[in-house]
Amino acid sequence: MARIYISIVIFTLAALAAVPSQAQENRYGVIIANKDYNNVRDLEFAQNDFEAAKNLFLNVFGIPKRNLIVYKNNGTIGSFKLVFGSPKQPVKDTGIYKKINQRHKNAELFVYLIGHGIPVQSQDSKKSEGYFMLQDSVASDANSLRQTAYSTKTLFNQLERIKELRFPNGKVTIFIESCFSGKSDSLDAAKAGPLVEGVSAPGFGPPELVAPDSLRVITAARSDQFAVWDKKYEHSVFTRAVVMGLFGEADRKENDGDENGKVTAGEFRNYLERVVAIRARRNKNVAQIPEMTGFKDGDVLAHTNVNRRWEKAIEWHEDEKHTALELFHNKDATKKEVTNYLTNCEFCPRKNELIEKSKKLIYCEAEKKAEKKLMLTGKIPIIEGYLEECICCPLKETLRDRVAYLKASNRDTIKAYDYYLQQYRKGFYSDEARARLEELKPAP
Repeated sequence: MARIYISIVIFTLAALAAVPSQAQENRYGVIIANKDYNNVRDLEFAQNDFEAAKNLFLNVFGIPKRNLIVYKNNGTIGSFKLVFGSPKQPVKDTGIYKKINQRHKNAELFVYLIGHGIPVQSQDSKKSEGYFMLQDSVASDANSLRQTAYSTKTLFNQLERIKELRFPNGKVTIFIESCFSGKSDSLDAAKAGPLVEGVSAPGFGPPELVAPDSLRVITAARSDQFAVWDKKYEHSVFTRAVVMGLFGEADRKENDGDENGKVTAGEFRNYLERVVAIRARRNKNVAQIPEMTGFKDGDVLAHTNVNRRWEKAIEWHEDEKHTALELFHNKDATKKEVTNYLTNCEFCPRKNELIEKSKKLIYCEAEKKAEKKLMLTGKIPIIEGYLEECICCPLKETLRDRVAYLKASNRDTIKAYDYYLQQYRKGFYSDEARARLEELKPAP
């Protein structure tokens, strides 16, 4: 699919937010993303994927906000055990078991995990197992990783246990935006390579991610492949494709769908494999093929309105883009104007840049008030010291004008006022300088 479809990812999620799917009280979700890591490379755009996944859960799957468990950038071994538990922990103590209403025996649980994965040698065999690298995972050796990372095997087993005891008639769907090849798809080509030197199960091959038949699992790539990130659009190619496909792209005729308002597993698989493979090849010239297990082709994953007014959404997105650009480049924009835009925008292009500008404008507004006082009563050394330290300096030239005039008035000579007027012929104090100059000139 062509790159131009990225705009659809952004605005369709927002359009759905305006007309959300009907809330499904028996649906629950877990989203955990890690951008920052203590011991391995950070994952720059993980939080963008988190926001996309959250919109997907709320606006396509119809999961009520109160039914969500989310960790935006603090997925630690402690939080994983709190949510999913451990083999020795009673199932009733897990966060998911407590979250799901005991009356919802047919509950549907959706899990979306975003972060680094790594293969680690199994303790009792010459095979490797896939582990999720967490914010506080210690990567000094394989044994440390077994203790401080979280294995896919444990994840699958725990979810199966929770399902059996809490919602035996329900469904579990897991999205995994991680790769377990042991290699890093760094956005900086110079940093690409092994995620952890000497630990990533050398010689044992990629892990087998085998989930129980009762779970439905969608992984970003095969276990020996990269999961590619798109620097230009600041998302993983997998999450972009997931969101677009489930919103309705997979159901469109141009993508081999039947446009019946339902995205089936068969339609979604065909769309996901094709789009991710194309984008991974274009971005990094590598193979990336997502895998789906536990689905039947006819399973309905999402309902969509194929007659949704795309043109209005596009127009809305373009208007916000122009507003964002104007605010970003306008030196006279106020903090209130930027804050109002960020509060009310739906698509919010250039959001991060405008947040930084908003922070800077706080300093600017404070400096503007200070400079007005300096213009009235400021002395030369105080003004000069301020001009060396100020960030925005909105009245910088006017303050320099005042310093030059004060120096001239301190000397109070014809030469001093002439020098001032050469610099500031139309300055703030030029009239006073000329008047004083006339007084100092000798009478004819």
